[in-house]
Amino acid sequence: MKLLSRPINWTLVLAPLLVSMLALPGNAHSRDNDRTTRQLEHRQRVREVERPQRKAEAGVPTPQARRAAPIAVRTSDSGNRGPDRRQAAAPQRSDRDARVRDGRPARDASGPRRSAMAESLDRAQRSRAQSDSRHDRQSSRDNGYQGDNRGQSSRPAHARPRDSRHEQRIRHDQQRADRYYAAQARQREVAMQRTRALQQQRRANQYRYQNQYNQRLRQQHVSWNSGRYNYYNDPFYSTPASYRYQFGGQWHSTNRYGANLMQQAVDYGYQEGLRAGQADRYDGWRADYRDNYAYQDAGYGYNGRYISPGEYQHYFRQGFQRGYQDGYGNRYDYGYRRSDGSVAIIAAVLATIVGLQVLN
Repeated sequence: MKLLSRPINWTLVLAPLLVSMLALPGNAHSRDNDRTTRQLEHRQRVREVERPQRKAEAGVPTPQARRAAPIAVRTSDSGNRGPDRRQAAAPQRSDRDARVRDGRPARDASGPRRSAMAESLDRAQRSRAQSDSRHDRQSSRDNGYQGDNRGQSSRPAHARPRDSRHEQRIRHDQQRADRYYAAQARQREVAMQRTRALQQQRRANQYRYQNQYNQRLRQQHVSWNSGRYNYYNDPFYSTPASYRYQFGGQWHSTNRYGANLMQQAVDYGYQEGLRAGQADRYDGWRADYRDNYAYQDAGYGYNGRYISPGEYQHYFRQGFQRGYQDGYGNRYDYGYRRSDGSVAIIAAVLATIVGLQVLN
């Protein structure tokens, strides 16, 4: 009764119960965590066991095999020290020396990727250099082959035309040009004699014109050299005929390059005849275009190619005759003056003199 009569300390009674109640959820949670951890570790061990099998089936080397490969290489190479290793290093040294001589960058041994990039840059530089070299050689060929082209051409065989007719035409024009300019060299003395005769006759204007014509001939001779002209780069010899014309009682054919030279002969002749006619008119001399040296020479502007010297002289004299008549008569019946002050023969007169007919 005494015990019941004493007051009960409920804190001491309920504290153990509360502690046990609170500990129950924590213990259950920790047990769940332990179970999950054990399951994850089991799965990891299963994957580690199955992974090498799957890689072996797929043909992928395992890390152990990759690590063992360098060891095997080193082991096999360790017994080959001496001359074999020096022989294996010799090609690398020779390649490095060749790169130093050629000015190419040395191979980078830091890694295969960087070495591959360096080699690609080397190939690009070599390709660019070869392209520039080919371009230079092509430019030199286009500017003209500098060599002796008289007689048999010294042009390389691979650059010669395949058609033998081209070769025949080229050799024919080469020989004709050599003969023509050799004859022109002998005509210089005749031109000087005519110049002295004009001075004695006190024909000041004709004397001045004669000196000017001789000067133009000299400039033409200096700028022209049949031995250095590249006939193989001239399109005349590979272009088919597109016109026909009558000369000397026979029909001849030519292409547009020959036709242009024929028209040039008439136009140059007209310009020279106009100056010669004006000079005789200023001197008060009688009209006689045949007595003029430029009419007799009739070679200014001729290059020894495309047409014969006789044909060029014929068309030059046709233009000279008409230009002399206009210059001596102080009129323009056959020509006209351009806006820049130069003179030219009328196109209709030019077409009548040349008489070109288009081939079908």
